[in-house]
Amino acid sequence: MRTIYRLFFLLLIMVSPIFLSAQSLQLTVSNTALYCLNKYTNSFLVFDDSTFYYSKLAAAKKWEKHPFIFKGDNISFNKFKTAFRPITLSNGRLFFVYEAIGEVYALTNDTLQRIDHSFKHENQYFHSLFEHNNRIYAFGGYGLFTFKNILTYFDENLKEWFEVPTPIKPTIRGSQFFQYNKGILYVFAGGFSDGLQNFHRQDCWAYHFDTKKWKKVGDINSRIFFLYLSGGATKEHLPYEISFNYPNLQLLDIKNNKVLFYENKKIQAIRQAIFDKNKKNALLERQKADSIQLYTVEFSPFLKNKLREIDFLKNNSQKESVHYLLIFGLVILALASLFFGYLFAKKKRIVLKNEQLTIRINNDQVYIGSRSINNDLTLLEFRILSKFIELKGKPIDIIALNELFEDETTSLAAQKKRRETTLKSLREKLAFFLNVPQELIFLESRDLSDKRIKKFVINPDILAK
Repeated sequence: MRTIYRLFFLLLIMVSPIFLSAQSLQLTVSNTALYCLNKYTNSFLVFDDSTFYYSKLAAAKKWEKHPFIFKGDNISFNKFKTAFRPITLSNGRLFFVYEAIGEVYALTNDTLQRIDHSFKHENQYFHSLFEHNNRIYAFGGYGLFTFKNILTYFDENLKEWFEVPTPIKPTIRGSQFFQYNKGILYVFAGGFSDGLQNFHRQDCWAYHFDTKKWKKVGDINSRIFFLYLSGGATKEHLPYEISFNYPNLQLLDIKNNKVLFYENKKIQAIRQAIFDKNKKNALLERQKADSIQLYTVEFSPFLKNKLREIDFLKNNSQKESVHYLLIFGLVILALASLFFGYLFAKKKRIVLKNEQLTIRINNDQVYIGSRSINNDLTLLEFRILSKFIELKGKPIDIIALNELFEDETTSLAAQKKRRETTLKSLREKLAFFLNVPQELIFLESRDLSDKRIKKFVINPDILAK
C-alpha cells in the first residue's frame, strides 16, 4: 500500500507543473472583452477591465497584466467595450474606434482617453477596420438608413475622418469580410437590404493603395463559402484568414485564390481565430455561457494533414457555368415554391432561415440565434429592444414608449424625432439579421378606449419561446 501511495504522489508532482503550465495559456474574460494583435511587438492584447489589461507575446506561455487609467468621455468602461473596436498601427500605437466611426480613443502613457475632434457619425456600423502605413481605415457598413461603399480614414493630426475619393467603388454592403495584404485590401461577401428584402453579396473587390483604385477580383465560390467559411468569423473588424469548423479548419488565401482544408481533431467550439504577425501562432476564442476563453497555439501542428485545396473565386470554364446554371434553376424553383406556399397560407407568417432564427436575451446579451448582437446596437436601441422583449408580446402604448426617450435638454419635437429614428434603425437592423421584412418586426394597433393612442408590440413570432 505504501508503494501505491508513493507512486500516486510522485505522479501528482510530475503532472501538476504540466497542468498548471497548460492552464496558464488560457485567459477567461467576459464575453464583451476586446482583443487585438499588436503588430509592432507581435503580442496579443486583451481589455476587459478599466484598471488593467492583458498582453501575451504570440509564442509566450503566460499572460501579463498592465495597469492603465481609463478616462471615458461620459461613458463607462462596460459600455465602452460594447461600442468601440481596438486596432493597432505598425508602430505599436493602440486605438479604439467607435463602432459606427467618429470618436477615437488612444492608449498613451498608460492612459486611455479620447483624442478626436469628431463625433459619433452613426454612419458605418458593421464596417471593416484595418491599418495601412500607420493610418486607420474603415470600409463599408450601414448608417443613416443606407448601406455604404465608401473608404474612410482617420487623420491623426487633424483628428477627424475623411473619405478616400475613388472613381470606381464596390457595391454597397455591410458585415462583409476582409483581408489586408501588403498594400492591398480585399473585401468580400456581406450584404444589404432594400427595406423589404435582404441580399447577400457574392463578389470580391480589391483596393490597391499604390494606384488608389478599386478593382473587382471576381465572384466567390458561394457553395464553398456558405458551407464552410461564412460562419467562421463573428467580429467584422478583424481580418478573416482562418476558421475552425470541427473536425476541420480552413485557411483563406485570397491573393493566391485558395481555400485550404486541414484536419483538426484537437480543438472544438472555436468562435474566432486571428494570426500573429508571422502566422506561426494564433489566438483562439472559445465561447462559454457568460464568458470567453482566449489562448494561443502554435499553428504548424494543424498543418500536417492537408485534406484538399479549392479555388476561392469561380472560374469561367464550361463545367462551372453548367454547374451554377443548375444551382440557379434550383433557386428559382425554391423561390416559386415559397411564393405559392405564401399565397395559400391562412395567416401572414414569418419565413425564417433553416435554423429558425429568433431573438432572446440572456445576461444582458441579446442573441439572434447563437450570435450576440449587442455590438451591433446603439445603447438606446438596446434599451428599447430589451423593453419589448421584457414585455413578452404585450403591447406598449406611445406614451409609455416616449418615456424611454425623455430628455430634459431637448424639445418634445426632438424627442419624437429621436423615437421615430431609433425605432426605424432598430427595425432595419433586426430585419437584416432575421432575414424578414421590416413590417413584421413591430406590430401597431390602436387603444380600444382611445383610438388616438398608438400601441406597439414586438412580433411574438420572432421571439424565442
